[in-house]
Amino acid sequence: MARRKQVDPTMALLETAIKATAKGGIGKLRQRSRGQVPYYEEYPALKRETWRPDIRAAVLANQRVGLHRKLMKTAAAADLYPTSIGTDAIVYPSPGPSPLDILPLTNEGKPVPGTFRLGVSLIRSAVRNADDTTDDRWSERDWQQAAQRAFTALGEQHRNSPGSVGCCWLPACARACAWPATTDWTSAGSSRRPGPASATPCGNPLAPPDTDSTGLDTAADALVELLSALARRQHQHRSRTVARLTTVINSRLLPDDLQHMALYYRAKAHRDLGDSPASRAGMQAVADSQGRLAPAARRGLAHLARMAGDFPTALTTAHTLGWEGRHHRVQGDTWWPHGDMDRAAAAYAAARDEAEHHGVTGERGNSQAHRAFALAFADPIVADDELALAEQLLADVDLRATTLNTHIAALARDAGRTDADIDDRAQVLRAEIRTAGVTYTELALDLTLAFHHAVRNDQDQVATTIAWLRENTRSGAFPYYSEIAAFMAGLPLPQASSTRWIDDEPATRQRWHALVTNRRQHLHTQR
Repeated sequence: MARRKQVDPTMALLETAIKATAKGGIGKLRQRSRGQVPYYEEYPALKRETWRPDIRAAVLANQRVGLHRKLMKTAAAADLYPTSIGTDAIVYPSPGPSPLDILPLTNEGKPVPGTFRLGVSLIRSAVRNADDTTDDRWSERDWQQAAQRAFTALGEQHRNSPGSVGCCWLPACARACAWPATTDWTSAGSSRRPGPASATPCGNPLAPPDTDSTGLDTAADALVELLSALARRQHQHRSRTVARLTTVINSRLLPDDLQHMALYYRAKAHRDLGDSPASRAGMQAVADSQGRLAPAARRGLAHLARMAGDFPTALTTAHTLGWEGRHHRVQGDTWWPHGDMDRAAAAYAAARDEAEHHGVTGERGNSQAHRAFALAFADPIVADDELALAEQLLADVDLRATTLNTHIAALARDAGRTDADIDDRAQVLRAEIRTAGVTYTELALDLTLAFHHAVRNDQDQVATTIAWLRENTRSGAFPYYSEIAAFMAGLPLPQASSTRWIDDEPATRQRWHALVTNRRQHLHTQR
């Protein structure tokens, strides 16, 4: 055995691969404590019926793919390589005090696409140009000056940029709360306001850490907490985002426009958590303000009408939104629940093209992901290309819920197949969704599983999924999901529907059942 590597190197490699597979796969199910309890005590996690370390490993592996892609693009663009790589952090040698100092930039001074995104160049310049007395250490006076310069630069961005204020976490901003920064730009005299961002400005492993929001004493404190909460919202459970933004709102330290920004994003987080009444109240307050975020809030109200099953109101509102309210995407969101995938896909394509015309990268990727989702029910072959395009457009932005939707679309594309590991993939997805706290996305996952079971004519599983959907929509959000599942399987509704369809229930039922029938025919011809 000691000489097996010399005798037969190929078999030795095979033996190593088999051993690694067993240890990293089957062996994970008996994974022991890694410091959580003393070595002589029994590991309590092994007694849980839900103990699935393989799911955790799959979630981490999915995140690691994106991390490695950014590492490779950063290396290719600037010949930069990290000294350490963690699960959610990267350590690079930096010539300066900020993570921004290592970012590769294009000739226009923007981050190279596909690399890490940490913030706006104005704040970066503010820190770089601050007077420091030594090469390796700043005095308290230096920190104070850098913090003031950073906030001044952010104010200039706030006044002059038609887009949203980007966010980055710098030592200067972290220390800014120590001094009452003279943030004159936060007064009501500012002419331009931050707008809604389609993608989180700081989608990267070095995003700002949570700040201690219990002591907001100045406008600078509240601003730092607001920007940190928005930057971290794609990486935190939505309930945590709600709590942090509530603290900012209740402090009343920010001017009205920034107060409305906190209200708007809290309302979005409430919607993701399935709390429609709280979301509607927040969206209505922002819409009534007639400020910069009013169009986005009106779009939010249209989404809430759709969530409640009031489709005529949602469609009527969509026609009034215009580009700022993302009218085409709202129309697509209204048509796909009716099973009219062609009309939904056309609306999403128009939304994608309009976003490209306006140069809004996040909205372009978001609209394409929605288009892929709609077409995944209608045509698996076309959906392949649409999903590939969606993944390409989302590679340079950080939209967690949208990325999860593309994974659900991939399940819908493979629905009915016995060789696609649908159940295992769905279980991994469910774990990721619950970690993110995006409740409505889990409902879309269950609807996709209902489609899969209906295609396979598994009536027991369809009935179980319908019961699950009905139980999880009792709050009033998406009550029609259980009805759509019944339409797919050709089952009657147990009670009268409160959903207001645009045409009528029989037409919607016929379209969804036709999608199931067409998928069965497609799978039959593929054999």
